[in-house]
Amino acid sequence: MTTVAERVDNAGDHERLLTALQRQRSAFRAEGPPTAAVRRDRIDRLTALMLDNADAIVDAMAADYGTRPRPGA
Repeated sequence: MTTVAERVDNAGDHERLLTALQRQRSAFRAEGPPTAAVRRDRIDRLTALMLDNADAIVDAMAADYGTRPRPGA
């Protein structure tokens, strides 16, 4: 059951998400599509971030959804 407080929090989350998306759209329009080099760099940084934080990600997934196997298990 959703409480009134949860609905208020969700409304704030919704507004923050819309604001973030509007900023992203504006930046994309101003800068245009990123080059292949920029996209590769972003993917490399994301990969490093995911690998560096794999344990924390698994712990968060386990907390949210129940037990998850450890990487390599």
